[in-house]
Amino acid sequence: MVQSVFDPEGTGKDFAYTIGMHTRGFPELHIWARPSLGQDPGHDWKLSANDRCRVLNDLGGMLVDGRLTVGSQVTRKYDAGQATVTFGVDPPGDPGQLEAYGVPPGVDVLPVLWSLQRPAEGTLTGLTPAAEERPGRRTPRWSRTWTGLVGPRAAGSCRRVPPSGLTRSSGR
Repeated sequence: MVQSVFDPEGTGKDFAYTIGMHTRGFPELHIWARPSLGQDPGHDWKLSANDRCRVLNDLGGMLVDGRLTVGSQVTRKYDAGQATVTFGVDPPGDPGQLEAYGVPPGVDVLPVLWSLQRPAEGTLTGLTPAAEERPGRRTPRWSRTWTGLVGPRAAGSCRRVPPSGLTRSSGR
């Protein structure tokens, strides 16, 4: 079973841990929602409760099959391959510090620490001078539309937009 815990303050300190691996003679596993290793702190990226559950189930299966031990690393792709996550299994941690309160006393809990790698976003650049001077870039029509959107309007003075392909009549 995987117990997922959310951070009620919304600061990204969500986590999950297994409960029951110890009944088969294995340590429990624990994972944070945000990266705990690497240069990308993942301020705008975290593992969802479903992701954490899936990761712990996969890693738990590998542990049972003998394919995962302390020091093992497993890499997974997310976001259509745009994000690479490398999970690493650390030596047993303190269940109290990991807040794994559902784990019986004396049972080892292995923290699964992970790093996030994403492509560099780069710097944003403005339009080239040629694009700035492109005909039709700044038209009075769009200027009027924008002014109409941001300015205050009197009640009942909204303009109706005609259906596509029809022209507006002179009356309102």
